[in-house]
Amino acid sequence: MYSLLGVHDLTKLFIHEVVQKGDLLVDATVGNGHDTLFLFKLAQDLDCRLIGFDIQEEALKIAQTKIGSNGFVEWILDSHEKFDEYPQIRDVGLFIYNLGYLPTKSKHITTMAESTLHSVEKALNRVRVGGGLAITCYSGHPEGKREILALEEFTKRLDPRAFSVSWTCWVNRQECPRVLLIKKMKNL
Repeated sequence: MYSLLGVHDLTKLFIHEVVQKGDLLVDATVGNGHDTLFLFKLAQDLDCRLIGFDIQEEALKIAQTKIGSNGFVEWILDSHEKFDEYPQIRDVGLFIYNLGYLPTKSKHITTMAESTLHSVEKALNRVRVGGGLAITCYSGHPEGKREILALEEFTKRLDPRAFSVSWTCWVNRQECPRVLLIKKMKNL
């Protein structure tokens, strides 16, 4: 029987391809903590370190209740746009983003195209060769549509010798999330 991979399945396949034992993993947008929990389990298996970013304290608290407060995750209440202010964020194996707003909460607090682009640029400079970025984008709200357009234009300009870039969308579904996967092939 033929089975179409879903958004999260595709992202998990990519994560398993790029993450190595001992890596630093960064959840750039913790939100409800689903990705953080997945990375937490993976980090335990592969002896990785994990950092979770979010601008909303409520998001970090939600994620902490899923994972527990065992000190294994470094929680940072700040914008993912400020990676460069944290010296521990270097030689990263994976950055994961789930753009948009915190589900079931205010739709007025959302990731923004400009700050997302700044963050992705910084992440590309801090990810190790062989590592990558997994970004889930949502077109169901106006800022999400702007983010997708901005990221599409940005990724078209990435040097193909240094980065492998893949966009995936399910064209027969309205406002279905789009997945952007970027693997760093080499430093230039």
